[in-house]
Amino acid sequence: MRPGLSETVMGDVIKSFPVRSYEGEKPRRLRLYFDTGSPKTFIKWSACRGLKDVFTLSKPMAFGGLGNGRFLAARFANLEVRLLGLWCRHAAYVVPDEVLEERYDLLVGHDFMQNFDIAIAPKRRGLILDRGALKMAQTVRRADRPPGCAARKGRDPSHLRPRACR
Repeated sequence: MRPGLSETVMGDVIKSFPVRSYEGEKPRRLRLYFDTGSPKTFIKWSACRGLKDVFTLSKPMAFGGLGNGRFLAARFANLEVRLLGLWCRHAAYVVPDEVLEERYDLLVGHDFMQNFDIAIAPKRRGLILDRGALKMAQTVRRADRPPGCAARKGRDPSHLRPRACR
């Protein structure tokens, strides 16, 4: 699918967006399937290969429902999706490629859509996005720095300690 094109699948939308795992990483364009029936977000193993923020879970998580089957996720990926010019951070379970359909790389579930107040517009074959809601979600839900700390440009926020913010 060419960038910017979308298709509707049973009331859900597949759309192409830039995705990365952290600021500074070169984004790649992935096909996102906005699934109104999935509570969680999943990414294919092949789509997240090469991303830096992928972690192995201490115990694989069992899921069911996709394709009426059961499957395991042994990894977790921190992702950023560019929506309306803003990088929206969210985590996804990494699953074997065969769990998800070939038409898309990332299945976006309720968790992502609710965090960023995203609605599906199936008749228009698109999404309803609100820039204000996207910005609010980023300021309220950012967990990469202690509350009240402003990130310092050019520094990895994981090195910030709460005391350094006082």
